[in-house]
Amino acid sequence: MKVAIFGASGGVGFNAVKQGLERGYFVTAAVRNPEKFNLKHPNLIIKKCDVYNLESVTEVIKGNEVVLSALGSKTPKQADPVTSTGIMNMTIAMEQANLKHIIAISGIGMGEPKEYSWLIRNLVIELLYKKFARFQYNDVLKMEKILEQSNLDWVILRPTTYTNGKLKGKYHLSTDSKYGTRWYISRADVAGCMLDLAEEKTHIRQHLQVGY
Repeated sequence: MKVAIFGASGGVGFNAVKQGLERGYFVTAAVRNPEKFNLKHPNLIIKKCDVYNLESVTEVIKGNEVVLSALGSKTPKQADPVTSTGIMNMTIAMEQANLKHIIAISGIGMGEPKEYSWLIRNLVIELLYKKFARFQYNDVLKMEKILEQSNLDWVILRPTTYTNGKLKGKYHLSTDSKYGTRWYISRADVAGCMLDLAEEKTHIRQHLQVGY
């Protein structure tokens, strides 16, 4: 399988690149600074990419079969529409290339707030997101809407709290919004989940929660 991975230098994205290569995929890693990407492999292509530039995004997607987006802003207190702009350009490039399948990282508490428990609504959405990371929150919501309104075979993945733990290869995946005690998951297993979804081509046009 040929996979294009955006946000490849981040925690989830880098794990997705490594695991994809271990599975025998041909991987195109889209990064801002290729010289800082310290991974080499015969099946790996590293491409300098500006996700704000459609031509740059199109060049990364060209020749691939599936797209993984692990984009995310690193400036929660400043407006940086990297996630929504990147997804918009991916959507345009994919439609032009007649490519359909994309798995994109979102986050816990996204979507319709009334679907979630009182704790998620008040602690995660109202306190953490809207007070401390409202720019990121609004940008990721916009990203979801862009995919939902597209003609792509998208999967939106909403992980619980990230850890830097090792790959377990086991996780709980559901279409409901009741997280229960599944409050965390390693970046490695989120990456593994994305690759599993890419392989299986299941849960098309669904929002999925993932945690342990």
